[in-house]
Amino acid sequence: QLAAAAGVLRALAEGPPLPVSVLAFFSGAEESNWVAAHAFATTHRWAADYVAVINLEAIGAAGEHIAFQVGPDATWLLAALGRDSGE
Repeated sequence: QLAAAAGVLRALAEGPPLPVSVLAFFSGAEESNWVAAHAFATTHRWAADYVAVINLEAIGAAGEHIAFQVGPDATWLLAALGRDSGE
């Protein structure tokens, strides 16, 4: 996941300026049920300031990317992921 996150951050940095800030959150090792990510996204003092949380997970070394959980206000994110995958 670190390589994927670094690639995302690099692409964002090389692209046009964004109208929002981007925060990269890295929790230690594999976590059971995303406890640290969930706690950060729901209880941190910055929680009200962000628009989206993308939790990168990996199983295996290859394959298509999928979005398996998206909130009701994230249709824009699904559209962006669809453009990236060529669908």
